[in-house]
Amino acid sequence: MADADERIAELERDLAEALERQSAAAHVLEVLGGSTFELDPVFETVLAQAVRLCRADAGLIYVHDGDVYRVEAALGASQAYRDYITDIPLAAGSGGIVGRVDAERRTVQIHDAASDPGYTLARALELGGFHTMLGVPMLAEERVLGVIVLWRKTISPFDDRSGRELGLRPVMTVRAPVLEVRDGTATIGIGSGDGIHPPAIGAAEVLVAGERRRITRLDVDSMTIDVGGARVGAGDDVIVFGPGDDGEPTAEEWARWAGTIGDEIVARVRRIPRVYR
Repeated sequence: MADADERIAELERDLAEALERQSAAAHVLEVLGGSTFELDPVFETVLAQAVRLCRADAGLIYVHDGDVYRVEAALGASQAYRDYITDIPLAAGSGGIVGRVDAERRTVQIHDAASDPGYTLARALELGGFHTMLGVPMLAEERVLGVIVLWRKTISPFDDRSGRELGLRPVMTVRAPVLEVRDGTATIGIGSGDGIHPPAIGAAEVLVAGERRRITRLDVDSMTIDVGGARVGAGDDVIVFGPGDDGEPTAEEWARWAGTIGDEIVARVRRIPRVYR
């Protein structure tokens, strides 16, 4: 009975968190819909929802401006910290989490900034008193346009709980056609220019003809997969990722292959015609 009660309590918490995420998404979309050229309300809303949903103590949004990043929105922490951090532009190669996100073009987590030898913003650390940090890139093509930074005052990693654990079902499916089959390999009409994350290649798989097949090469406009022994022809449908109902990889699997989080995998997708159902 005790186990059942604990499970019910856990499910109730997961449902509450799922509803909270849906509410946050609706709020962000409402602000986006009402903002034409004014970005400040968008930044403030996105940051507020990110801080709340990730249970962070504070957050910042940096925007790329020439050779540096500047703070465009700040939430939480002391006024002294906010005054200090907003007055300091950060170079692309600076010794903080923004510099790492810029260099790696992916989501980066610092387990404990206070003990990390690569984190050199000592004054910010002194004023903020933070430990665990998360940096998420805002990408366009392969360029980092900005960075969302979240931090906690304790050593408490930001985990990437799966949508299924939160009672959510993925709704995005990324498909592409087979362009050509030759000598046991197939060329697929989707590539890094469409948002396929290069760090995943080597481990990443797609679904074709009801089977998972490993990606062997990634180019800007295409990818190559091994289809030896499978009955695959030009025009066949390939699922890059989706809900997983038919055995296709999910965005969360791609995130593990790429060493990032599922949100980044989904957010990178571009150039592909979208069909809403």
